[in-house]
Amino acid sequence: MNPYANYIFYTSTYGGDIVPESKWLRVAMKASQYVRTFTFDQADPSDNLIRCATCEVADMIYGNMMALKNGREIASENTDGYSVSYAVPEGTAEDTEQKRASEIIRHYLSGTKYLYRGIDGNDYE
Repeated sequence: MNPYANYIFYTSTYGGDIVPESKWLRVAMKASQYVRTFTFDQADPSDNLIRCATCEVADMIYGNMMALKNGREIASENTDGYSVSYAVPEGTAEDTEQKRASEIIRHYLSGTKYLYRGIDGNDYE
């Protein structure tokens, strides 16, 4: 499986600058799996909406990776006197990540064929 967006698309077309190239493949693969799941494996890898959704999900995943420290999400940090406050978890990090990925994907793909779960009239012929 290849990710829906490559690093060149991420930096040039999408304008991404959060995920470093050395981490891109790992993060983009996970982002692509979210897109694949939420589009019921209908995503067209050549569609820029699919690619942009993948890039934004990748940004979110990488941001989550960087925000986690010792298995806990950092709510705030002060480096002058080194003070760290941790967020109170409302669910597991993966549940939160899935919810956010779903929101991003819906933002890009609502009103397209990719989120359609119904059946076509032609399915009965």
